[in-house]
Amino acid sequence: MITNPGPEYDASVSTVVLIEAIRPPGEGIGGEVFGRMDVRSKVSADGAVYLNYRKNKLDLF
Repeated sequence: MITNPGPEYDASVSTVVLIEAIRPPGEGIGGEVFGRMDVRSKVSADGAVYLNYRKNKLDLF
């Protein structure tokens, strides 16, 4: 409980209850971005993006 709220709140506010929702470890969105360029007899490039979303027991990738 904050009894002296900062300037982000209206002057008429005397007390603020701050609630933070904390996500369990391993849940949410994650990913990896990969890129490569090769210059030998010709220039070639490729890349990939891997995304993963995990919520409870659901895992989408």
